[in-house]
Amino acid sequence: EHGHEDEHGHEDEHFNAHLWLDPIVAKDIVSVIGGRLRALDPTHAALYDENVNRLVARLDALEAELVEQLRPIARSPYIVYHDAYGPFERRFDLNNVGIVTKHAEDAPSAGRIRHIRAVISEQKVRCVFREPQFEPNAINIIAENSDIKIGELDPLGVGLTPGVNGYFSLMRKLGESFATCLGRT
Repeated sequence: EHGHEDEHGHEDEHFNAHLWLDPIVAKDIVSVIGGRLRALDPTHAALYDENVNRLVARLDALEAELVEQLRPIARSPYIVYHDAYGPFERRFDLNNVGIVTKHAEDAPSAGRIRHIRAVISEQKVRCVFREPQFEPNAINIIAENSDIKIGELDPLGVGLTPGVNGYFSLMRKLGESFATCLGRT
């Protein structure tokens, strides 16, 4: 992290630790892991290749599904609690116009809240997203006396059942959260 922000308050996006939120990057991760497993256990190389191919096909289908779901709201402006969604936003051409706090553990200052409210007004923001891991106080203050919708995004999958479908559930839930809060209804 270089510590500077652009006009919307985003951190330098050269590296975002939430890289798994991009299904194309997830495919790369799967391929790297598969290659490493083949190297460590060449006896089962064919099985690893089969599993990698199957998972890559599922990730391709997931990406196509999310593209279709998110296309109608792709340019709708929104605000997030903290800057965790860059890989997802870039992959699906979403329009994040601000973040409430640079570091999720830090409460935003009164000045930052005023700034976010101004962005909401100027950009005609329809939704501000909170996260279940953090107190919603700042989000509630930002939304106070306005008709902005409050949505919830969870980049960590709190409450999801672990297992072979966990990643797919996480990504579909993110897509659903964006589509619901930014939808025209």
